[in-house]
Amino acid sequence: MVGLTRGRGAQSRQSPGFRADIEGLRAVAVGLVILDHLAGWPGGGFVGVDVFFVISGFLITGLLLDETRRRGRLSIRGFYARRARRILPAALTVLVAVVVAAHFVFRADRVRQTVSDVTWALGFSENIHQARVGTDYFQANRPPSLVQHFWSLAVEEQFYLIWPLLVLIVLAVAKRLTLLLGVITAVTTASFLLALRQTGHNPTAAYFSSPAVAQVPRRCGEELARVLTRERPINVVNPEVYASGAVRRAC
Repeated sequence: MVGLTRGRGAQSRQSPGFRADIEGLRAVAVGLVILDHLAGWPGGGFVGVDVFFVISGFLITGLLLDETRRRGRLSIRGFYARRARRILPAALTVLVAVVVAAHFVFRADRVRQTVSDVTWALGFSENIHQARVGTDYFQANRPPSLVQHFWSLAVEEQFYLIWPLLVLIVLAVAKRLTLLLGVITAVTTASFLLALRQTGHNPTAAYFSSPAVAQVPRRCGEELARVLTRERPINVVNPEVYASGAVRRAC
């Protein structure tokens, strides 16, 4: 783990507890997605998925910065362990149940397709798989995958794989959070431009691609977490520690 000191005058904070506003947004997002799938109303209800991405970026970035301030360091190992405990039990239960049910319900070809889909989902790469086979989310141009909904979870986990490491590296190299805000702004701009380009040239990739789909709204959430942070920026004890050393010591 990389040791970090709190900025002068910064006060320790308790981990954020229940947020009624966040839970309310989640409820609205779920309702929009369900209504859009079942009734086709309201139009564009799938924007609820983007709401989840915004909430995710806001919460995760806020938690990473909060841990760094409270403990004086950021534990990547601890972060991934918490994510595994939260995600894996339910995900593995669903995937095993899908494979077992497929063997009883489908014929051999569909069983093989289902096992392939589950394998991609198990590796949190279902979005890549759906883009590769050319799935149109709104038109059934192939038998729908039983785990197609794992595409958004795959985007989430791909984000969790990269973003905490990037935050760790930035905090190890820079003495203040200004660089982190700059990184967020640069990635937001790049992902937005990529989304515009892919939407015109390859809509399927634009829908399922991690950089194009999730990163623009998620970075907005991250930037909100940065802007709403009240304490002074965090200073690095060893600013000469760069990326490779930071990641190695974090694990």
